[in-house]
Amino acid sequence: MLADNTPHDLGIWPSPAEILQADFPEWHISRELDGAGRHGKWTAQHSNDRDRVHRALDIPTLRTYLEKDAARRAAPRDQPAPRHSAGSCPDS
Repeated sequence: MLADNTPHDLGIWPSPAEILQADFPEWHISRELDGAGRHGKWTAQHSNDRDRVHRALDIPTLRTYLEKDAARRAAPRDQPAPRHSAGSCPDS
C-alpha cells in the first residue's frame, strides 16, 4: 500500500504523453494496439482535419513531427515551407 498519494509514489506524473497532449491541445494523442493487444505506434490526429495524422514509435519523435507540422503551417506563404528529405520521417 502507498504511504501517501504524492506523485513520487504514483510514478512519473504527468507522463510524457500527457505533457505532449497539453502542449498540442488541437491534436488527439493515442497509442495504437495490434491485434494481440500489444502497444504499437503513438499517433497524433488533428481535431479539425482527420487526414492530418502522424505516427511514431516514441513520444519524443512524435513531438518532433508535431513541431515540424506547426512550423510548416506557420511559414509565410511567399516562402516554401521547410521539408524533410524522403525517408527522414519514416513513421510520419
